[in-house]
Amino acid sequence: MILRAVTVAVLPFVAFVPGQVSSGARPAPPAPRALTAALATEIEPRTKIEALLATPGTVLSADYYHVETHYGTAIQIDAVVVTAVESQTSLRGMRVQVHGDDKPGGAEGASFLDFDEIPGFSAAVASLTQLATNWTGHDELRDTDLSYTTPGGLRVAIHQSGHLQRVFLSAGLVEPVVTSLELTDLSSLKQAADQALTILKNR
Repeated sequence: MILRAVTVAVLPFVAFVPGQVSSGARPAPPAPRALTAALATEIEPRTKIEALLATPGTVLSADYYHVETHYGTAIQIDAVVVTAVESQTSLRGMRVQVHGDDKPGGAEGASFLDFDEIPGFSAAVASLTQLATNWTGHDELRDTDLSYTTPGGLRVAIHQSGHLQRVFLSAGLVEPVVTSLELTDLSSLKQAADQALTILKNR
């Protein structure tokens, strides 16, 4: 996967002073500085492996090791090893891609986890599963939301209302793509994270 570096140009501020603009002329509007700064913040890499992938002027080698899941084409999980060829700097991690639909050109979101974030994600999924399993649904007036989000924007969320439980997985920081899961799918998600960790320990 190639991450595109987005460059946002900030135009100089042009102040309008009465009396200095000829009749019929319209002063140039100021550049939207706040919006520009917010956009730049949103797309800034949140993980070390993403930062390395986005490094300009560097020859990079990225190896993706597919982790088997039963999610079909909706979710793809890979163990990732990225190496800067000249310096031989190498980082390991996991990539999770969520596809909005099976059509060509459909929405797709991707989130990365650094190697040291994977155990915490696995433990969090186990905790969410246990909390959801303990849900009784006896109190029909009570709604509960459970969630866990990684720095790279991978989010697992469970909404519980009465006897209804809905599970969601989303990936991506700027425009997250969401897919629905069954509660039983969470154990498979944890196993996939554990499998990625095992693969990476041998790389």
